[in-house]
Amino acid sequence: MPIFEYSCQKCAHSFEVITRHGAAVECPSCHGGEVARKLSVFAVSSADSAASACGAGRGACGSCGVPGQQGGGCGWEN
Repeated sequence: MPIFEYSCQKCAHSFEVITRHGAAVECPSCHGGEVARKLSVFAVSSADSAASACGAGRGACGSCGVPGQQGGGCGWEN
C-alpha cells in the first residue's frame, strides 16, 4: 500500500498515512475527518543522484547506455 500525505482542514496538521486510495482518513492530531491529500514528491538517496545514475551503467560509447541515445548523447548532465 502506498503512503499518502494529507493536510487537516480543521487544524492544519500535515501527516502521512499508509492506506488504500479512497479509504477514509482521520487526522491523528484532532481526529477530524476533513483532510486534503497533498501532492507528494519522491525522495532521492544521493545529493548527486544524476551523476551516480549515469556513471552506473556506462555504454561502449562512454554514455550512460540509455537506449535510443546515439552519438554518445545522454539525457543526464554530468
